[in-house]
Amino acid sequence: FKQDTLQEGELMKVLLEDDFRRLEEITRTVVAFATTELTEAGDLRIEADEFAEFISGLDLVDNRIIKNLQLAPEGVVTLVHPLEGYESAIGFDLFSDARRRVWVERAIESGSLVYEGPTKLIQGGEALIGRMPIFLNSEDGNEQFWGFAIVLVDFDAFFAEINSRAPVGYISSLSPDGLADSSYSTGDLVTVQ
Repeated sequence: FKQDTLQEGELMKVLLEDDFRRLEEITRTVVAFATTELTEAGDLRIEADEFAEFISGLDLVDNRIIKNLQLAPEGVVTLVHPLEGYESAIGFDLFSDARRRVWVERAIESGSLVYEGPTKLIQGGEALIGRMPIFLNSEDGNEQFWGFAIVLVDFDAFFAEINSRAPVGYISSLSPDGLADSSYSTGDLVTVQ
């Protein structure tokens, strides 16, 4: 029995890691897009409709767990897709909220995709928020923080998807309230490297 539980726990860990890797790949794609759409001064040269067109072109059709993707130059949310229902996020300064600033600074310090949550969104609802810092090379050769690519994950859908693949009998131990037998825990720092 203990061996079965261990194997099921390892399976759940693999499933979680796989889902986090998929989210990281999508976020890295947004980072790559953003860095190709910058002027020499580091300003975005794209508008909301071009960002929406790019995001719409990503293979997210089957991905019900992503609420939206965002770009936040200097930590200010500027581009969001899909925008509907998230209009109040535009112009939000991530550094202005002391609770979020901790997570924002951790992402910058780690240089990696860092998840916060589940957390209440300024526009309502809850999500797991993944922030990947974007760094540009400055003239002196050092990396300079530019902003963030952000993925908002529908927390309930995320766990429903994982639970749908869980071994029978394991579902009750995996819920948005905590990840049993796993190295991840909600509300704690999760860094994908």
